[in-house]
Formats: sequence, C-alpha cells, structure tokens
Amino acid sequence: MNMLLVIALTVIVLLLAQAFRSKPPAPSSTDPAVTQAFRRLFFRQWLMAVPTAIFLVWALKSPSSGGALHGLMLPLAFVVLIFVGVFTYRNWRCPKCGAYLGRNPLYTGQCPSCGTALREPRGS
Repeated sequence: MNMLLVIALTVIVLLLAQAFRSKPPAPSSTDPAVTQAFRRLFFRQWLMAVPTAIFLVWALKSPSSGGALHGLMLPLAFVVLIFVGVFTYRNWRCPKCGAYLGRNPLYTGQCPSCGTALREPRGS
C-alpha cells in the first residue's frame, strides 16, 4: 500500500513539473545558417542511427545468437550503444545556443531552450 502511494505521488509530481515547465517563445523567422547547420547534424544523427539499428537487429537475429546477445556480441553491443549515446549527446544540440535538443520523438523543429526555428516552415 505504501508503495502505491509513493508511485502515485511521483506521478503527480512529474505531471505538475511538466505542466509548469516553461515553453520556448515562438520563432519569429528562420536563419539560413542555423537551418543549414541543423540539417547537417540531423543527417549525422541518422547516419549513426541506421547502421546501429541494422547491427542490433543482425546481432539479435543471427542464427548463432538464438535471439539473445552472448559471447563477444554482448560487450560489442554494449560498446556500440555507449558510443551512440555519447555521440547523440554531443551531436544533438541547437546550432545557435548549444542546448541539448532533448529526446522528444515528436520533435517540433524548434529549440526547447532558445526557441530558434531549426527548420524552414512547411510552406516554403
């Protein structure tokens, strides 16, 4: 019973923190240098993600693995995931202010810190 109370209070605190978190200002215009730099880092991010996903699927689906990582594949997969995590943390930053762009899968194309537009508007 006490554990359920702790979980409920944690969820309430997290929801309140999300509700009161400040939103970045709406972008007024796009800077071509910032959008070009963002395109490069976005490309580098995909260039890292696709081979990593292919490697992990191959490692898990190879006939010798039996659906689990063991032997030499386990430390190799661990090293690859650590490298990708460090690369993402260093690469996925706003070209203007340098803030981490976050883990939001529904990325809006705007820096969560300074509010800079990182992509051109869809109509252009």
